[in-house]
Amino acid sequence: MIDDKLWGIPAEVALYMLIYNKKLFAEAGIAEPPTDWPSLMNAAANIAKRDSLGRVKVAGYAFGPSVANAAHPFRTLLFSKGTSILTDDLMGTHLTEPAAVEDLEGLEGLEGLEGLAELFRDGLTSASHQIRDFPAGRIGMITGANWMKQLMRERLGNKLDETVGVAPIPGGPDWKTYQ
Repeated sequence: MIDDKLWGIPAEVALYMLIYNKKLFAEAGIAEPPTDWPSLMNAAANIAKRDSLGRVKVAGYAFGPSVANAAHPFRTLLFSKGTSILTDDLMGTHLTEPAAVEDLEGLEGLEGLEGLAELFRDGLTSASHQIRDFPAGRIGMITGANWMKQLMRERLGNKLDETVGVAPIPGGPDWKTYQ
């Protein structure tokens, strides 16, 4: 607080996007990155591979290593529909409302927290697959920020352009970012 005013400095300025593995998309016969939640789920299902015990070997989509990797895009989806995570008085959240849990209204086919959980239930991702492991070729899609390009370049070298594709997060026509 300075002069009875709460001040803050942004901890991160990044442009979030869908980052996808072009090679895994080609192997799965997927020509274009998804533009909505149903096509993201379909792509993830076609990319994901499990071993004989049902463990995810190749994730169609991945989160982590922290909850921020799911929270940032989710918060932006809520923002796109005019809903904030926090109530106006900052004493509570909107996270238990149907718009957050079941369906992000107006983003056709895009489910809220339920849709993210579906990736785990359907065996299309696992907690052991994290976004930083994308360059290893065992992840089809992640939501990441532009600062990830350096990590990709370091790990993929001259294979960066043939491996990594970027597209808007498949949030539908009303998608907005915090930028």
